[in-house]
Amino acid sequence: MAPESTDEGESAASSPVSFSTATPVLALVGQDGTPAAELEQPAETEPPLAARVNGDPILLESYQSRVAQMEQAFNRQNPNGSSNPATMAELRQQVLEGLIEQTIMEQQADVLGISLSQETVEAEAQRFIAEFEPRSRFDTWLADNGLTSATFLTNLQAQLIANRVFEAVTHDVVEETVEATRQQKQAVFNDWLAQKRAEAEIEIYVNP
Repeated sequence: MAPESTDEGESAASSPVSFSTATPVLALVGQDGTPAAELEQPAETEPPLAARVNGDPILLESYQSRVAQMEQAFNRQNPNGSSNPATMAELRQQVLEGLIEQTIMEQQADVLGISLSQETVEAEAQRFIAEFEPRSRFDTWLADNGLTSATFLTNLQAQLIANRVFEAVTHDVVEETVEATRQQKQAVFNDWLAQKRAEAEIEIYVNP
């Protein structure tokens, strides 16, 4: 599911879909102490991968970047937080699972005929940024969440696609009260995503 945000500006990019990526990390190593980048990798002609989902690659560079990004955000938001190995391993796993879910979501968006123009992403970004006044508050929000302007746009695009997939999957849910409908839709979506993940062919090349 998009990275967790701080209180400011959260509404503009909030959604019922949330990738599990609020995660820090230490050195990436395998169970035997082998650096993750040295674990068995696909063909040498490809860049190093963290995973492959239904044939689509998740680059090791993207995984490591997201991990570092979330570590920075975690440390800023939890200055006294624990950094024990078990916590770090759990957080790294959350990053990997989030990227796998994101890839499945993007694949299903193609199946459902969902597309998103760059103009739409940029317009949504401007609406989000406009909630911060002065602009320096947005820059502070980026830093607090371990983001750059580029990674913010990338994450926003993934979130907007996820939102559209969510609506497509849950549009037949009968509306009751607002809260009941929200819970119903979330349950329907969670079941759908779990099924798609179970059906997916997933190869993992890192050991969080």
